[in-house]
Parts: sequence; C-alpha cells; structure tokens
Amino acid sequence: MSEEHIVGKSGDYTAKATIGETWEKTAVTGGISVKGSATLVDDTPDGSYDIKIKTDCDSYNHTYTANKGESFDFKKITTNFWDSTDVKITVTGKEGQTGDWKLVVDYTTC
Repeated sequence: MSEEHIVGKSGDYTAKATIGETWEKTAVTGGISVKGSATLVDDTPDGSYDIKIKTDCDSYNHTYTANKGESFDFKKITTNFWDSTDVKITVTGKEGQTGDWKLVVDYTTC
C-alpha cells in the first residue's frame, strides 16, 4: 500500500481495481476531514454497483449504490490526527459484471 500526503488538498483522485477486489491507499492526513463525490467511469462495465468505502478511523464503513456514470456524494470521512489513515474501496457488480472498475473521486479537505 503506498502512502500520500493529502492535508490541505482538493481535486480529483482515481482508484482502479478488478470488480470484487479491494483498492487500498494510505494517506498522511493530520486529522483533517474529507468530503466529496465519486463516479464510476471509463472502462467500468455498464450497470449498477455497490461501492463500499471503509477506513481505519472513526468506524467509517459505508456502502453506496450507483450506476456507471452516476455521481454519488459520500459521507464526510474523519481521519487520524497523529498518524496515517488507511482507505479501502471495494466495488461489486449487482448484475454479475466482470472486469475492472475505475472510480474518480472529487474531494475537498475540510
């Protein structure tokens, strides 16, 4: 898992993995919160998906349902103050889709 500094940043971020598998990232967060929206794009097969976002901080574990190309807002994520925060995203096809998914996250730190 690679580590990245996100304190004081905003913008677009892309996560990619195989449908049903988990994408993981560690970020140096400094206790900031993150809010925004996300959209399944590009080569993601058409259809409906469950997108599970989980962190190792503040018991954050939420699942959202969206179709490819449909933006959804995610609940504010509170991060670890003294350490890094681990983020895991799992995308599961609700219609038996196979292949890879690509999720673009538009976020701001607050």
